[in-house]
This record gives sequence, C-alpha cells and structure tokens, in this order.
Amino acid sequence: MSVLVSVLMAAATSSASSDCNRLAAHPEDPQRVTPGVTQDAIDYPVAIRICETGVAKEPENARLRYQLARLLFYTNQTQRAVEEMKRSADDNHMQAQYIYGTFVARARPFAPKDICIAERYWHKWPHEKTRHHGTHQGHPF
Repeated sequence: MSVLVSVLMAAATSSASSDCNRLAAHPEDPQRVTPGVTQDAIDYPVAIRICETGVAKEPENARLRYQLARLLFYTNQTQRAVEEMKRSADDNHMQAQYIYGTFVARARPFAPKDICIAERYWHKWPHEKTRHHGTHQGHPF
C-alpha cells in the first residue's frame, strides 16, 4: 500500500510542477522546460494557485519558485514576489538571479537599496552558466 501512495504522491507533485511550468514559464528564461507564456496570456488566478501548490510540494524547486515570483510581481503582490525571487536566486535559478538583481537596481519596493547587491546577483549568473555549460559567455546583458 505504501508503494502505491508514494507513486500517487509523486504523480501529483510532478503534475503540479509540470502545470506550473506550462502556465507560467517566461519565454526568455534560459532554464525553462516549456515554450513559455507571455505576460498577457497568463491566467493569473489559476497559475498562481497551481504554482503555489507546486512550491508547497517542492519547496526546494527554484524554477517553480521563480515562476511563482513572476506571477506575484505581475499581480502587484510585490513583497511576496521579491521574497520568492530572492529565494529562487539564492537557489541558483539563473533568470531569478538576473531579475532579483534588476529588482534591486530599479529600487523596487521591498528590495534592498544597495546596488552592490544587484551586482552580486548579476555576477552569479555567468558563473552558473559556466558551471553547467563549460563556457563563459559573459554578463547577462
């Protein structure tokens, strides 16, 4: 019986993860696993609910946390968006590192006001790319 429960729980987790990625992935995220959705094509209430479920089931999944942060930011839930984006960036999601640095550089509400913090996150970006792809392709912009 416990094997069946484990299989069902894994399927539910996988479904929430897949659905969150399908509903909220940014088209320019270099780590996306689906084609991506433009901001104007997102069904926000559904996507937020699905991504919150995914993050609750997989709290260590930086990609899902980034998707959730993106949705929260676009729906003016800025404080939570900044918190989730930072956590995703700290967990090495490349696009989250870039966006969190941008939140800081643009003095978004609830983001730190120190440009050096933005620089630190931006400089993480190419190092992660180097580690995963074996080439250093420079700063993200």
